[in-house]
Amino acid sequence: MYTILTGVLDKFEAFLYKDGTALFSTVPFTMKKSTIGENFDKYIHLTNWSINFTKQNLPRLLDSKPVIGKGCEHPVAAALKMIKKEHPSFSEDKFWEDMTELCAKTMYKIAQWGNIRNNRADNEAHPRFENFGLDVMMDSKFKIWLMEANTEVGLNPANPSFSRP
Repeated sequence: MYTILTGVLDKFEAFLYKDGTALFSTVPFTMKKSTIGENFDKYIHLTNWSINFTKQNLPRLLDSKPVIGKGCEHPVAAALKMIKKEHPSFSEDKFWEDMTELCAKTMYKIAQWGNIRNNRADNEAHPRFENFGLDVMMDSKFKIWLMEANTEVGLNPANPSFSRP
């Protein structure tokens, strides 16, 4: 998910972009013991670009997988429609309520970070904003979990929503 944080400490605002990029593994997910531990299968359990978007993984990437079809990257809006189709009890409204709360709490904690507090005068003298990418995971009960928040947002030309320079 993409967020923007403006200001810090008591003078901050956070904005959530209501779309983003959903990444999937290039092999259908399973928790079979034959795919974890010493036999860990990265193509089943990881969604990293550095693993999935490689020449040696191209056959898996182009395979049509259950629910998501070809590839492993879809706009969040499309992924939510896929989830709703497979699981009619899924609520997109509840998803966005939960995502908004998760993003708000995360941005609040970042805005209050100790290093920011220690440099209060400099931060107040030079207002700024920062893009953040929040990597999240949804469990089988549709609960959203924060994996990490970073400033290395995935705004890249591989996503058709972003044009090449």
